[in-house]
Amino acid sequence: MAACPAAAAPAPDEPHDNRLYWFGSSCISNSKGLSCFQVDYMRLFQVGSPWPAAQRHIQVVELDTVLVQLGTDSQLKTIFAYLKGRNIAVGLTAAALTATAKCGMNVEGYGEGSGTSTKLAQRIKSLGGELAYVDWDEPLFFGHYSKDKGACQMPIQSVAEQAGATARAFKAVFPGVQIGDTEPMNAVVSAAPAGTWLAGTKQWVDGFRTAAGFPLAFLQDDAAGDVPYNKVIPELRHLLAQEHVRFGMLFVGADDPSSDAHWMASAQEHVQAYNHSGNPPPEQVNFASWDPYPTHNLPESSPTALTHLVNFYFSPQARSAPDVKPTKHMIPLVDGAVVYRTTCDLDAISAAGVNPPNEANYVYCLMQARGIDPETAKEWGALLANGSLKLQHMMDENFESAEFQTHYSIASLSRPQFVSFLYGLLLFRVPTEDEQRRYIAALTGGRTRQQVFDAVLRLPEFKAKNRVLSRL
Repeated sequence: MAACPAAAAPAPDEPHDNRLYWFGSSCISNSKGLSCFQVDYMRLFQVGSPWPAAQRHIQVVELDTVLVQLGTDSQLKTIFAYLKGRNIAVGLTAAALTATAKCGMNVEGYGEGSGTSTKLAQRIKSLGGELAYVDWDEPLFFGHYSKDKGACQMPIQSVAEQAGATARAFKAVFPGVQIGDTEPMNAVVSAAPAGTWLAGTKQWVDGFRTAAGFPLAFLQDDAAGDVPYNKVIPELRHLLAQEHVRFGMLFVGADDPSSDAHWMASAQEHVQAYNHSGNPPPEQVNFASWDPYPTHNLPESSPTALTHLVNFYFSPQARSAPDVKPTKHMIPLVDGAVVYRTTCDLDAISAAGVNPPNEANYVYCLMQARGIDPETAKEWGALLANGSLKLQHMMDENFESAEFQTHYSIASLSRPQFVSFLYGLLLFRVPTEDEQRRYIAALTGGRTRQQVFDAVLRLPEFKAKNRVLSRL
């Protein structure tokens, strides 16, 4: 891209520094009982398991709630004994919120409440485990901000009160357990009314302290590489430092990977993007996958094994600038981060044909990197069909929206950065030098960014690559 990369972050110290390094992968419940996405999960806890270098960095192994619920006594005893023998702490990802018949059923972040927390803690204790950390599964987002079907959309204070009750249940069994939170801060910033995400996060942190009787120990950002790091993270870290809450980053791959290699490449780009964001290293780092990819944890020598990501993080390559180019699935940002179109697919929308609902869906996927629900697409489509809304007006409204301007930090982009961003967003490529010069000259000469945006929309190339919007 045209923008010069930010200075690389200093290298992480060798173990064990004052940071905390986590490792975790996911298990689910299905018709066969317990199933772990990484098929060699239990091999992690065998003597001589092939991840010695990565293991030297890890201080916490985060277990999935389903594993503790459905794993056999023998499996859990093996895990706890292995970790204890190597001075690796036991962590647990858990639901902070309580589902009811009214809302929360089958929604991420919701469980059965403090009773389940007590049972989980008691089972861990009875099998020789010592629970050191509990990591909430995104209660602020899924409890308050999410508009997913079944989500409760509770006031933040209610979210804090439910989480506080669940936390006290864990503390009753393990008084020394540290309880923290992981949140998708990119989604929080996008979902919050303009300019309110930081105040909402503070309300959550303060509310939890009051409800639980003790503070959150940490907050890890599940950014998935698509937050403008320079804008969001300094503000978040400043708030957390004032609240005496440690800041962490969750380094994972793309939300919808197509292969082990795709997942690992995106996870490594995520690491490199953070290291070139100008932010200091996180106080906690969590290497994890909650997806079917990568399919293996081991061996660490395999470039697509999950343990390999740990070693990558500590390698010189992690401090190299990410080499990312725009595609229909990925929008590079100027600080090395990327936005993935993970909840929508431009090609799939195109394949469904040119009609008003598809036009509306395509506009949101193209501009906001997210899909819209069928009912909303139908409503926008009706306006497009009867002529009360024009596609050009819909594109301009998206460009001017607080969601778009905030998500991509438009106001902070230099002229060359803005032109590069537009080409990646709309044409899925990097501009040539002549194209850069032409639009920079237009901006310098008094054209607004809105006018340059509209000029790109009029290019034949735009219509050729975005055929659903051929009526523009």
